[in-house]
Amino acid sequence: MTTLVFIHGFTCDGSDWAAQLSFFGRQCPVLALDLPGHGNTPADERWSLEALAESMWQQLDALGLERVALVGHSMGCRVILEAASHRPSAVAALMLVDGSRNAPPGPRQEAQAKALETMRMDGFKQFLREFFEAMFTDRISASQRRAILERSTRMRAEDARALRANMMGWDAAVFESALKQVQRFAIPLSVIQTTRTDANGRHALKLGETMPYLDTIAEQVPGADICVMPGEGHFPQLESPEAFNQLLQGFVSRHCLTKLSK
Repeated sequence: MTTLVFIHGFTCDGSDWAAQLSFFGRQCPVLALDLPGHGNTPADERWSLEALAESMWQQLDALGLERVALVGHSMGCRVILEAASHRPSAVAALMLVDGSRNAPPGPRQEAQAKALETMRMDGFKQFLREFFEAMFTDRISASQRRAILERSTRMRAEDARALRANMMGWDAAVFESALKQVQRFAIPLSVIQTTRTDANGRHALKLGETMPYLDTIAEQVPGADICVMPGEGHFPQLESPEAFNQLLQGFVSRHCLTKLSK
């Protein structure tokens, strides 16, 4: 049977998926990984999306998992798209949860250099706190908010800065080609989107609203199943786990519970 694998976001860890592991664990094999430098997985000093995807496959190989449905949140969307492009035959399906594209198309090194210029080491920890504060709605509990904010500053500032710059470079140079690989290998792609970002910050999406990130996905993967979850923050799996799980249920039923997934 296909294993449902959850991949967390930037400076987060697998505990973000506790409600999903509990709910879907009664239906199929489930797993939430910690990427290098996050949670209980040691850093390997290679702060690229390619290195994170490689580590993901190494962890899954060590467990003997041959077929997986991947669910990624935020940065995790990038990781699973990158991972799928390297081993498409092992991926039953992909689910992107509130992903984004934070750099326009262009040269990778140029995007990374620009990102490093805007993220100064001095005050970077405060930048991270403010960055995460903008992601929440009142639905998230005070304890969850504190835990996420505290966790965001555990990673060394220079490492977090390097990783975020690499994310920008990937967005600029790899995002569209990764989507083309999904289309080329006919990997089923689903999206649950809750927010959008602009020069004024992060905003909850309204029902029926779109954004350039979603438009690019629809253009490159015409068969993608795109769903907007309105009125939510960046962590719908934590803020509204029951509603989120109901949306995710169709994905799980199609790709983890059918005979074709075995």
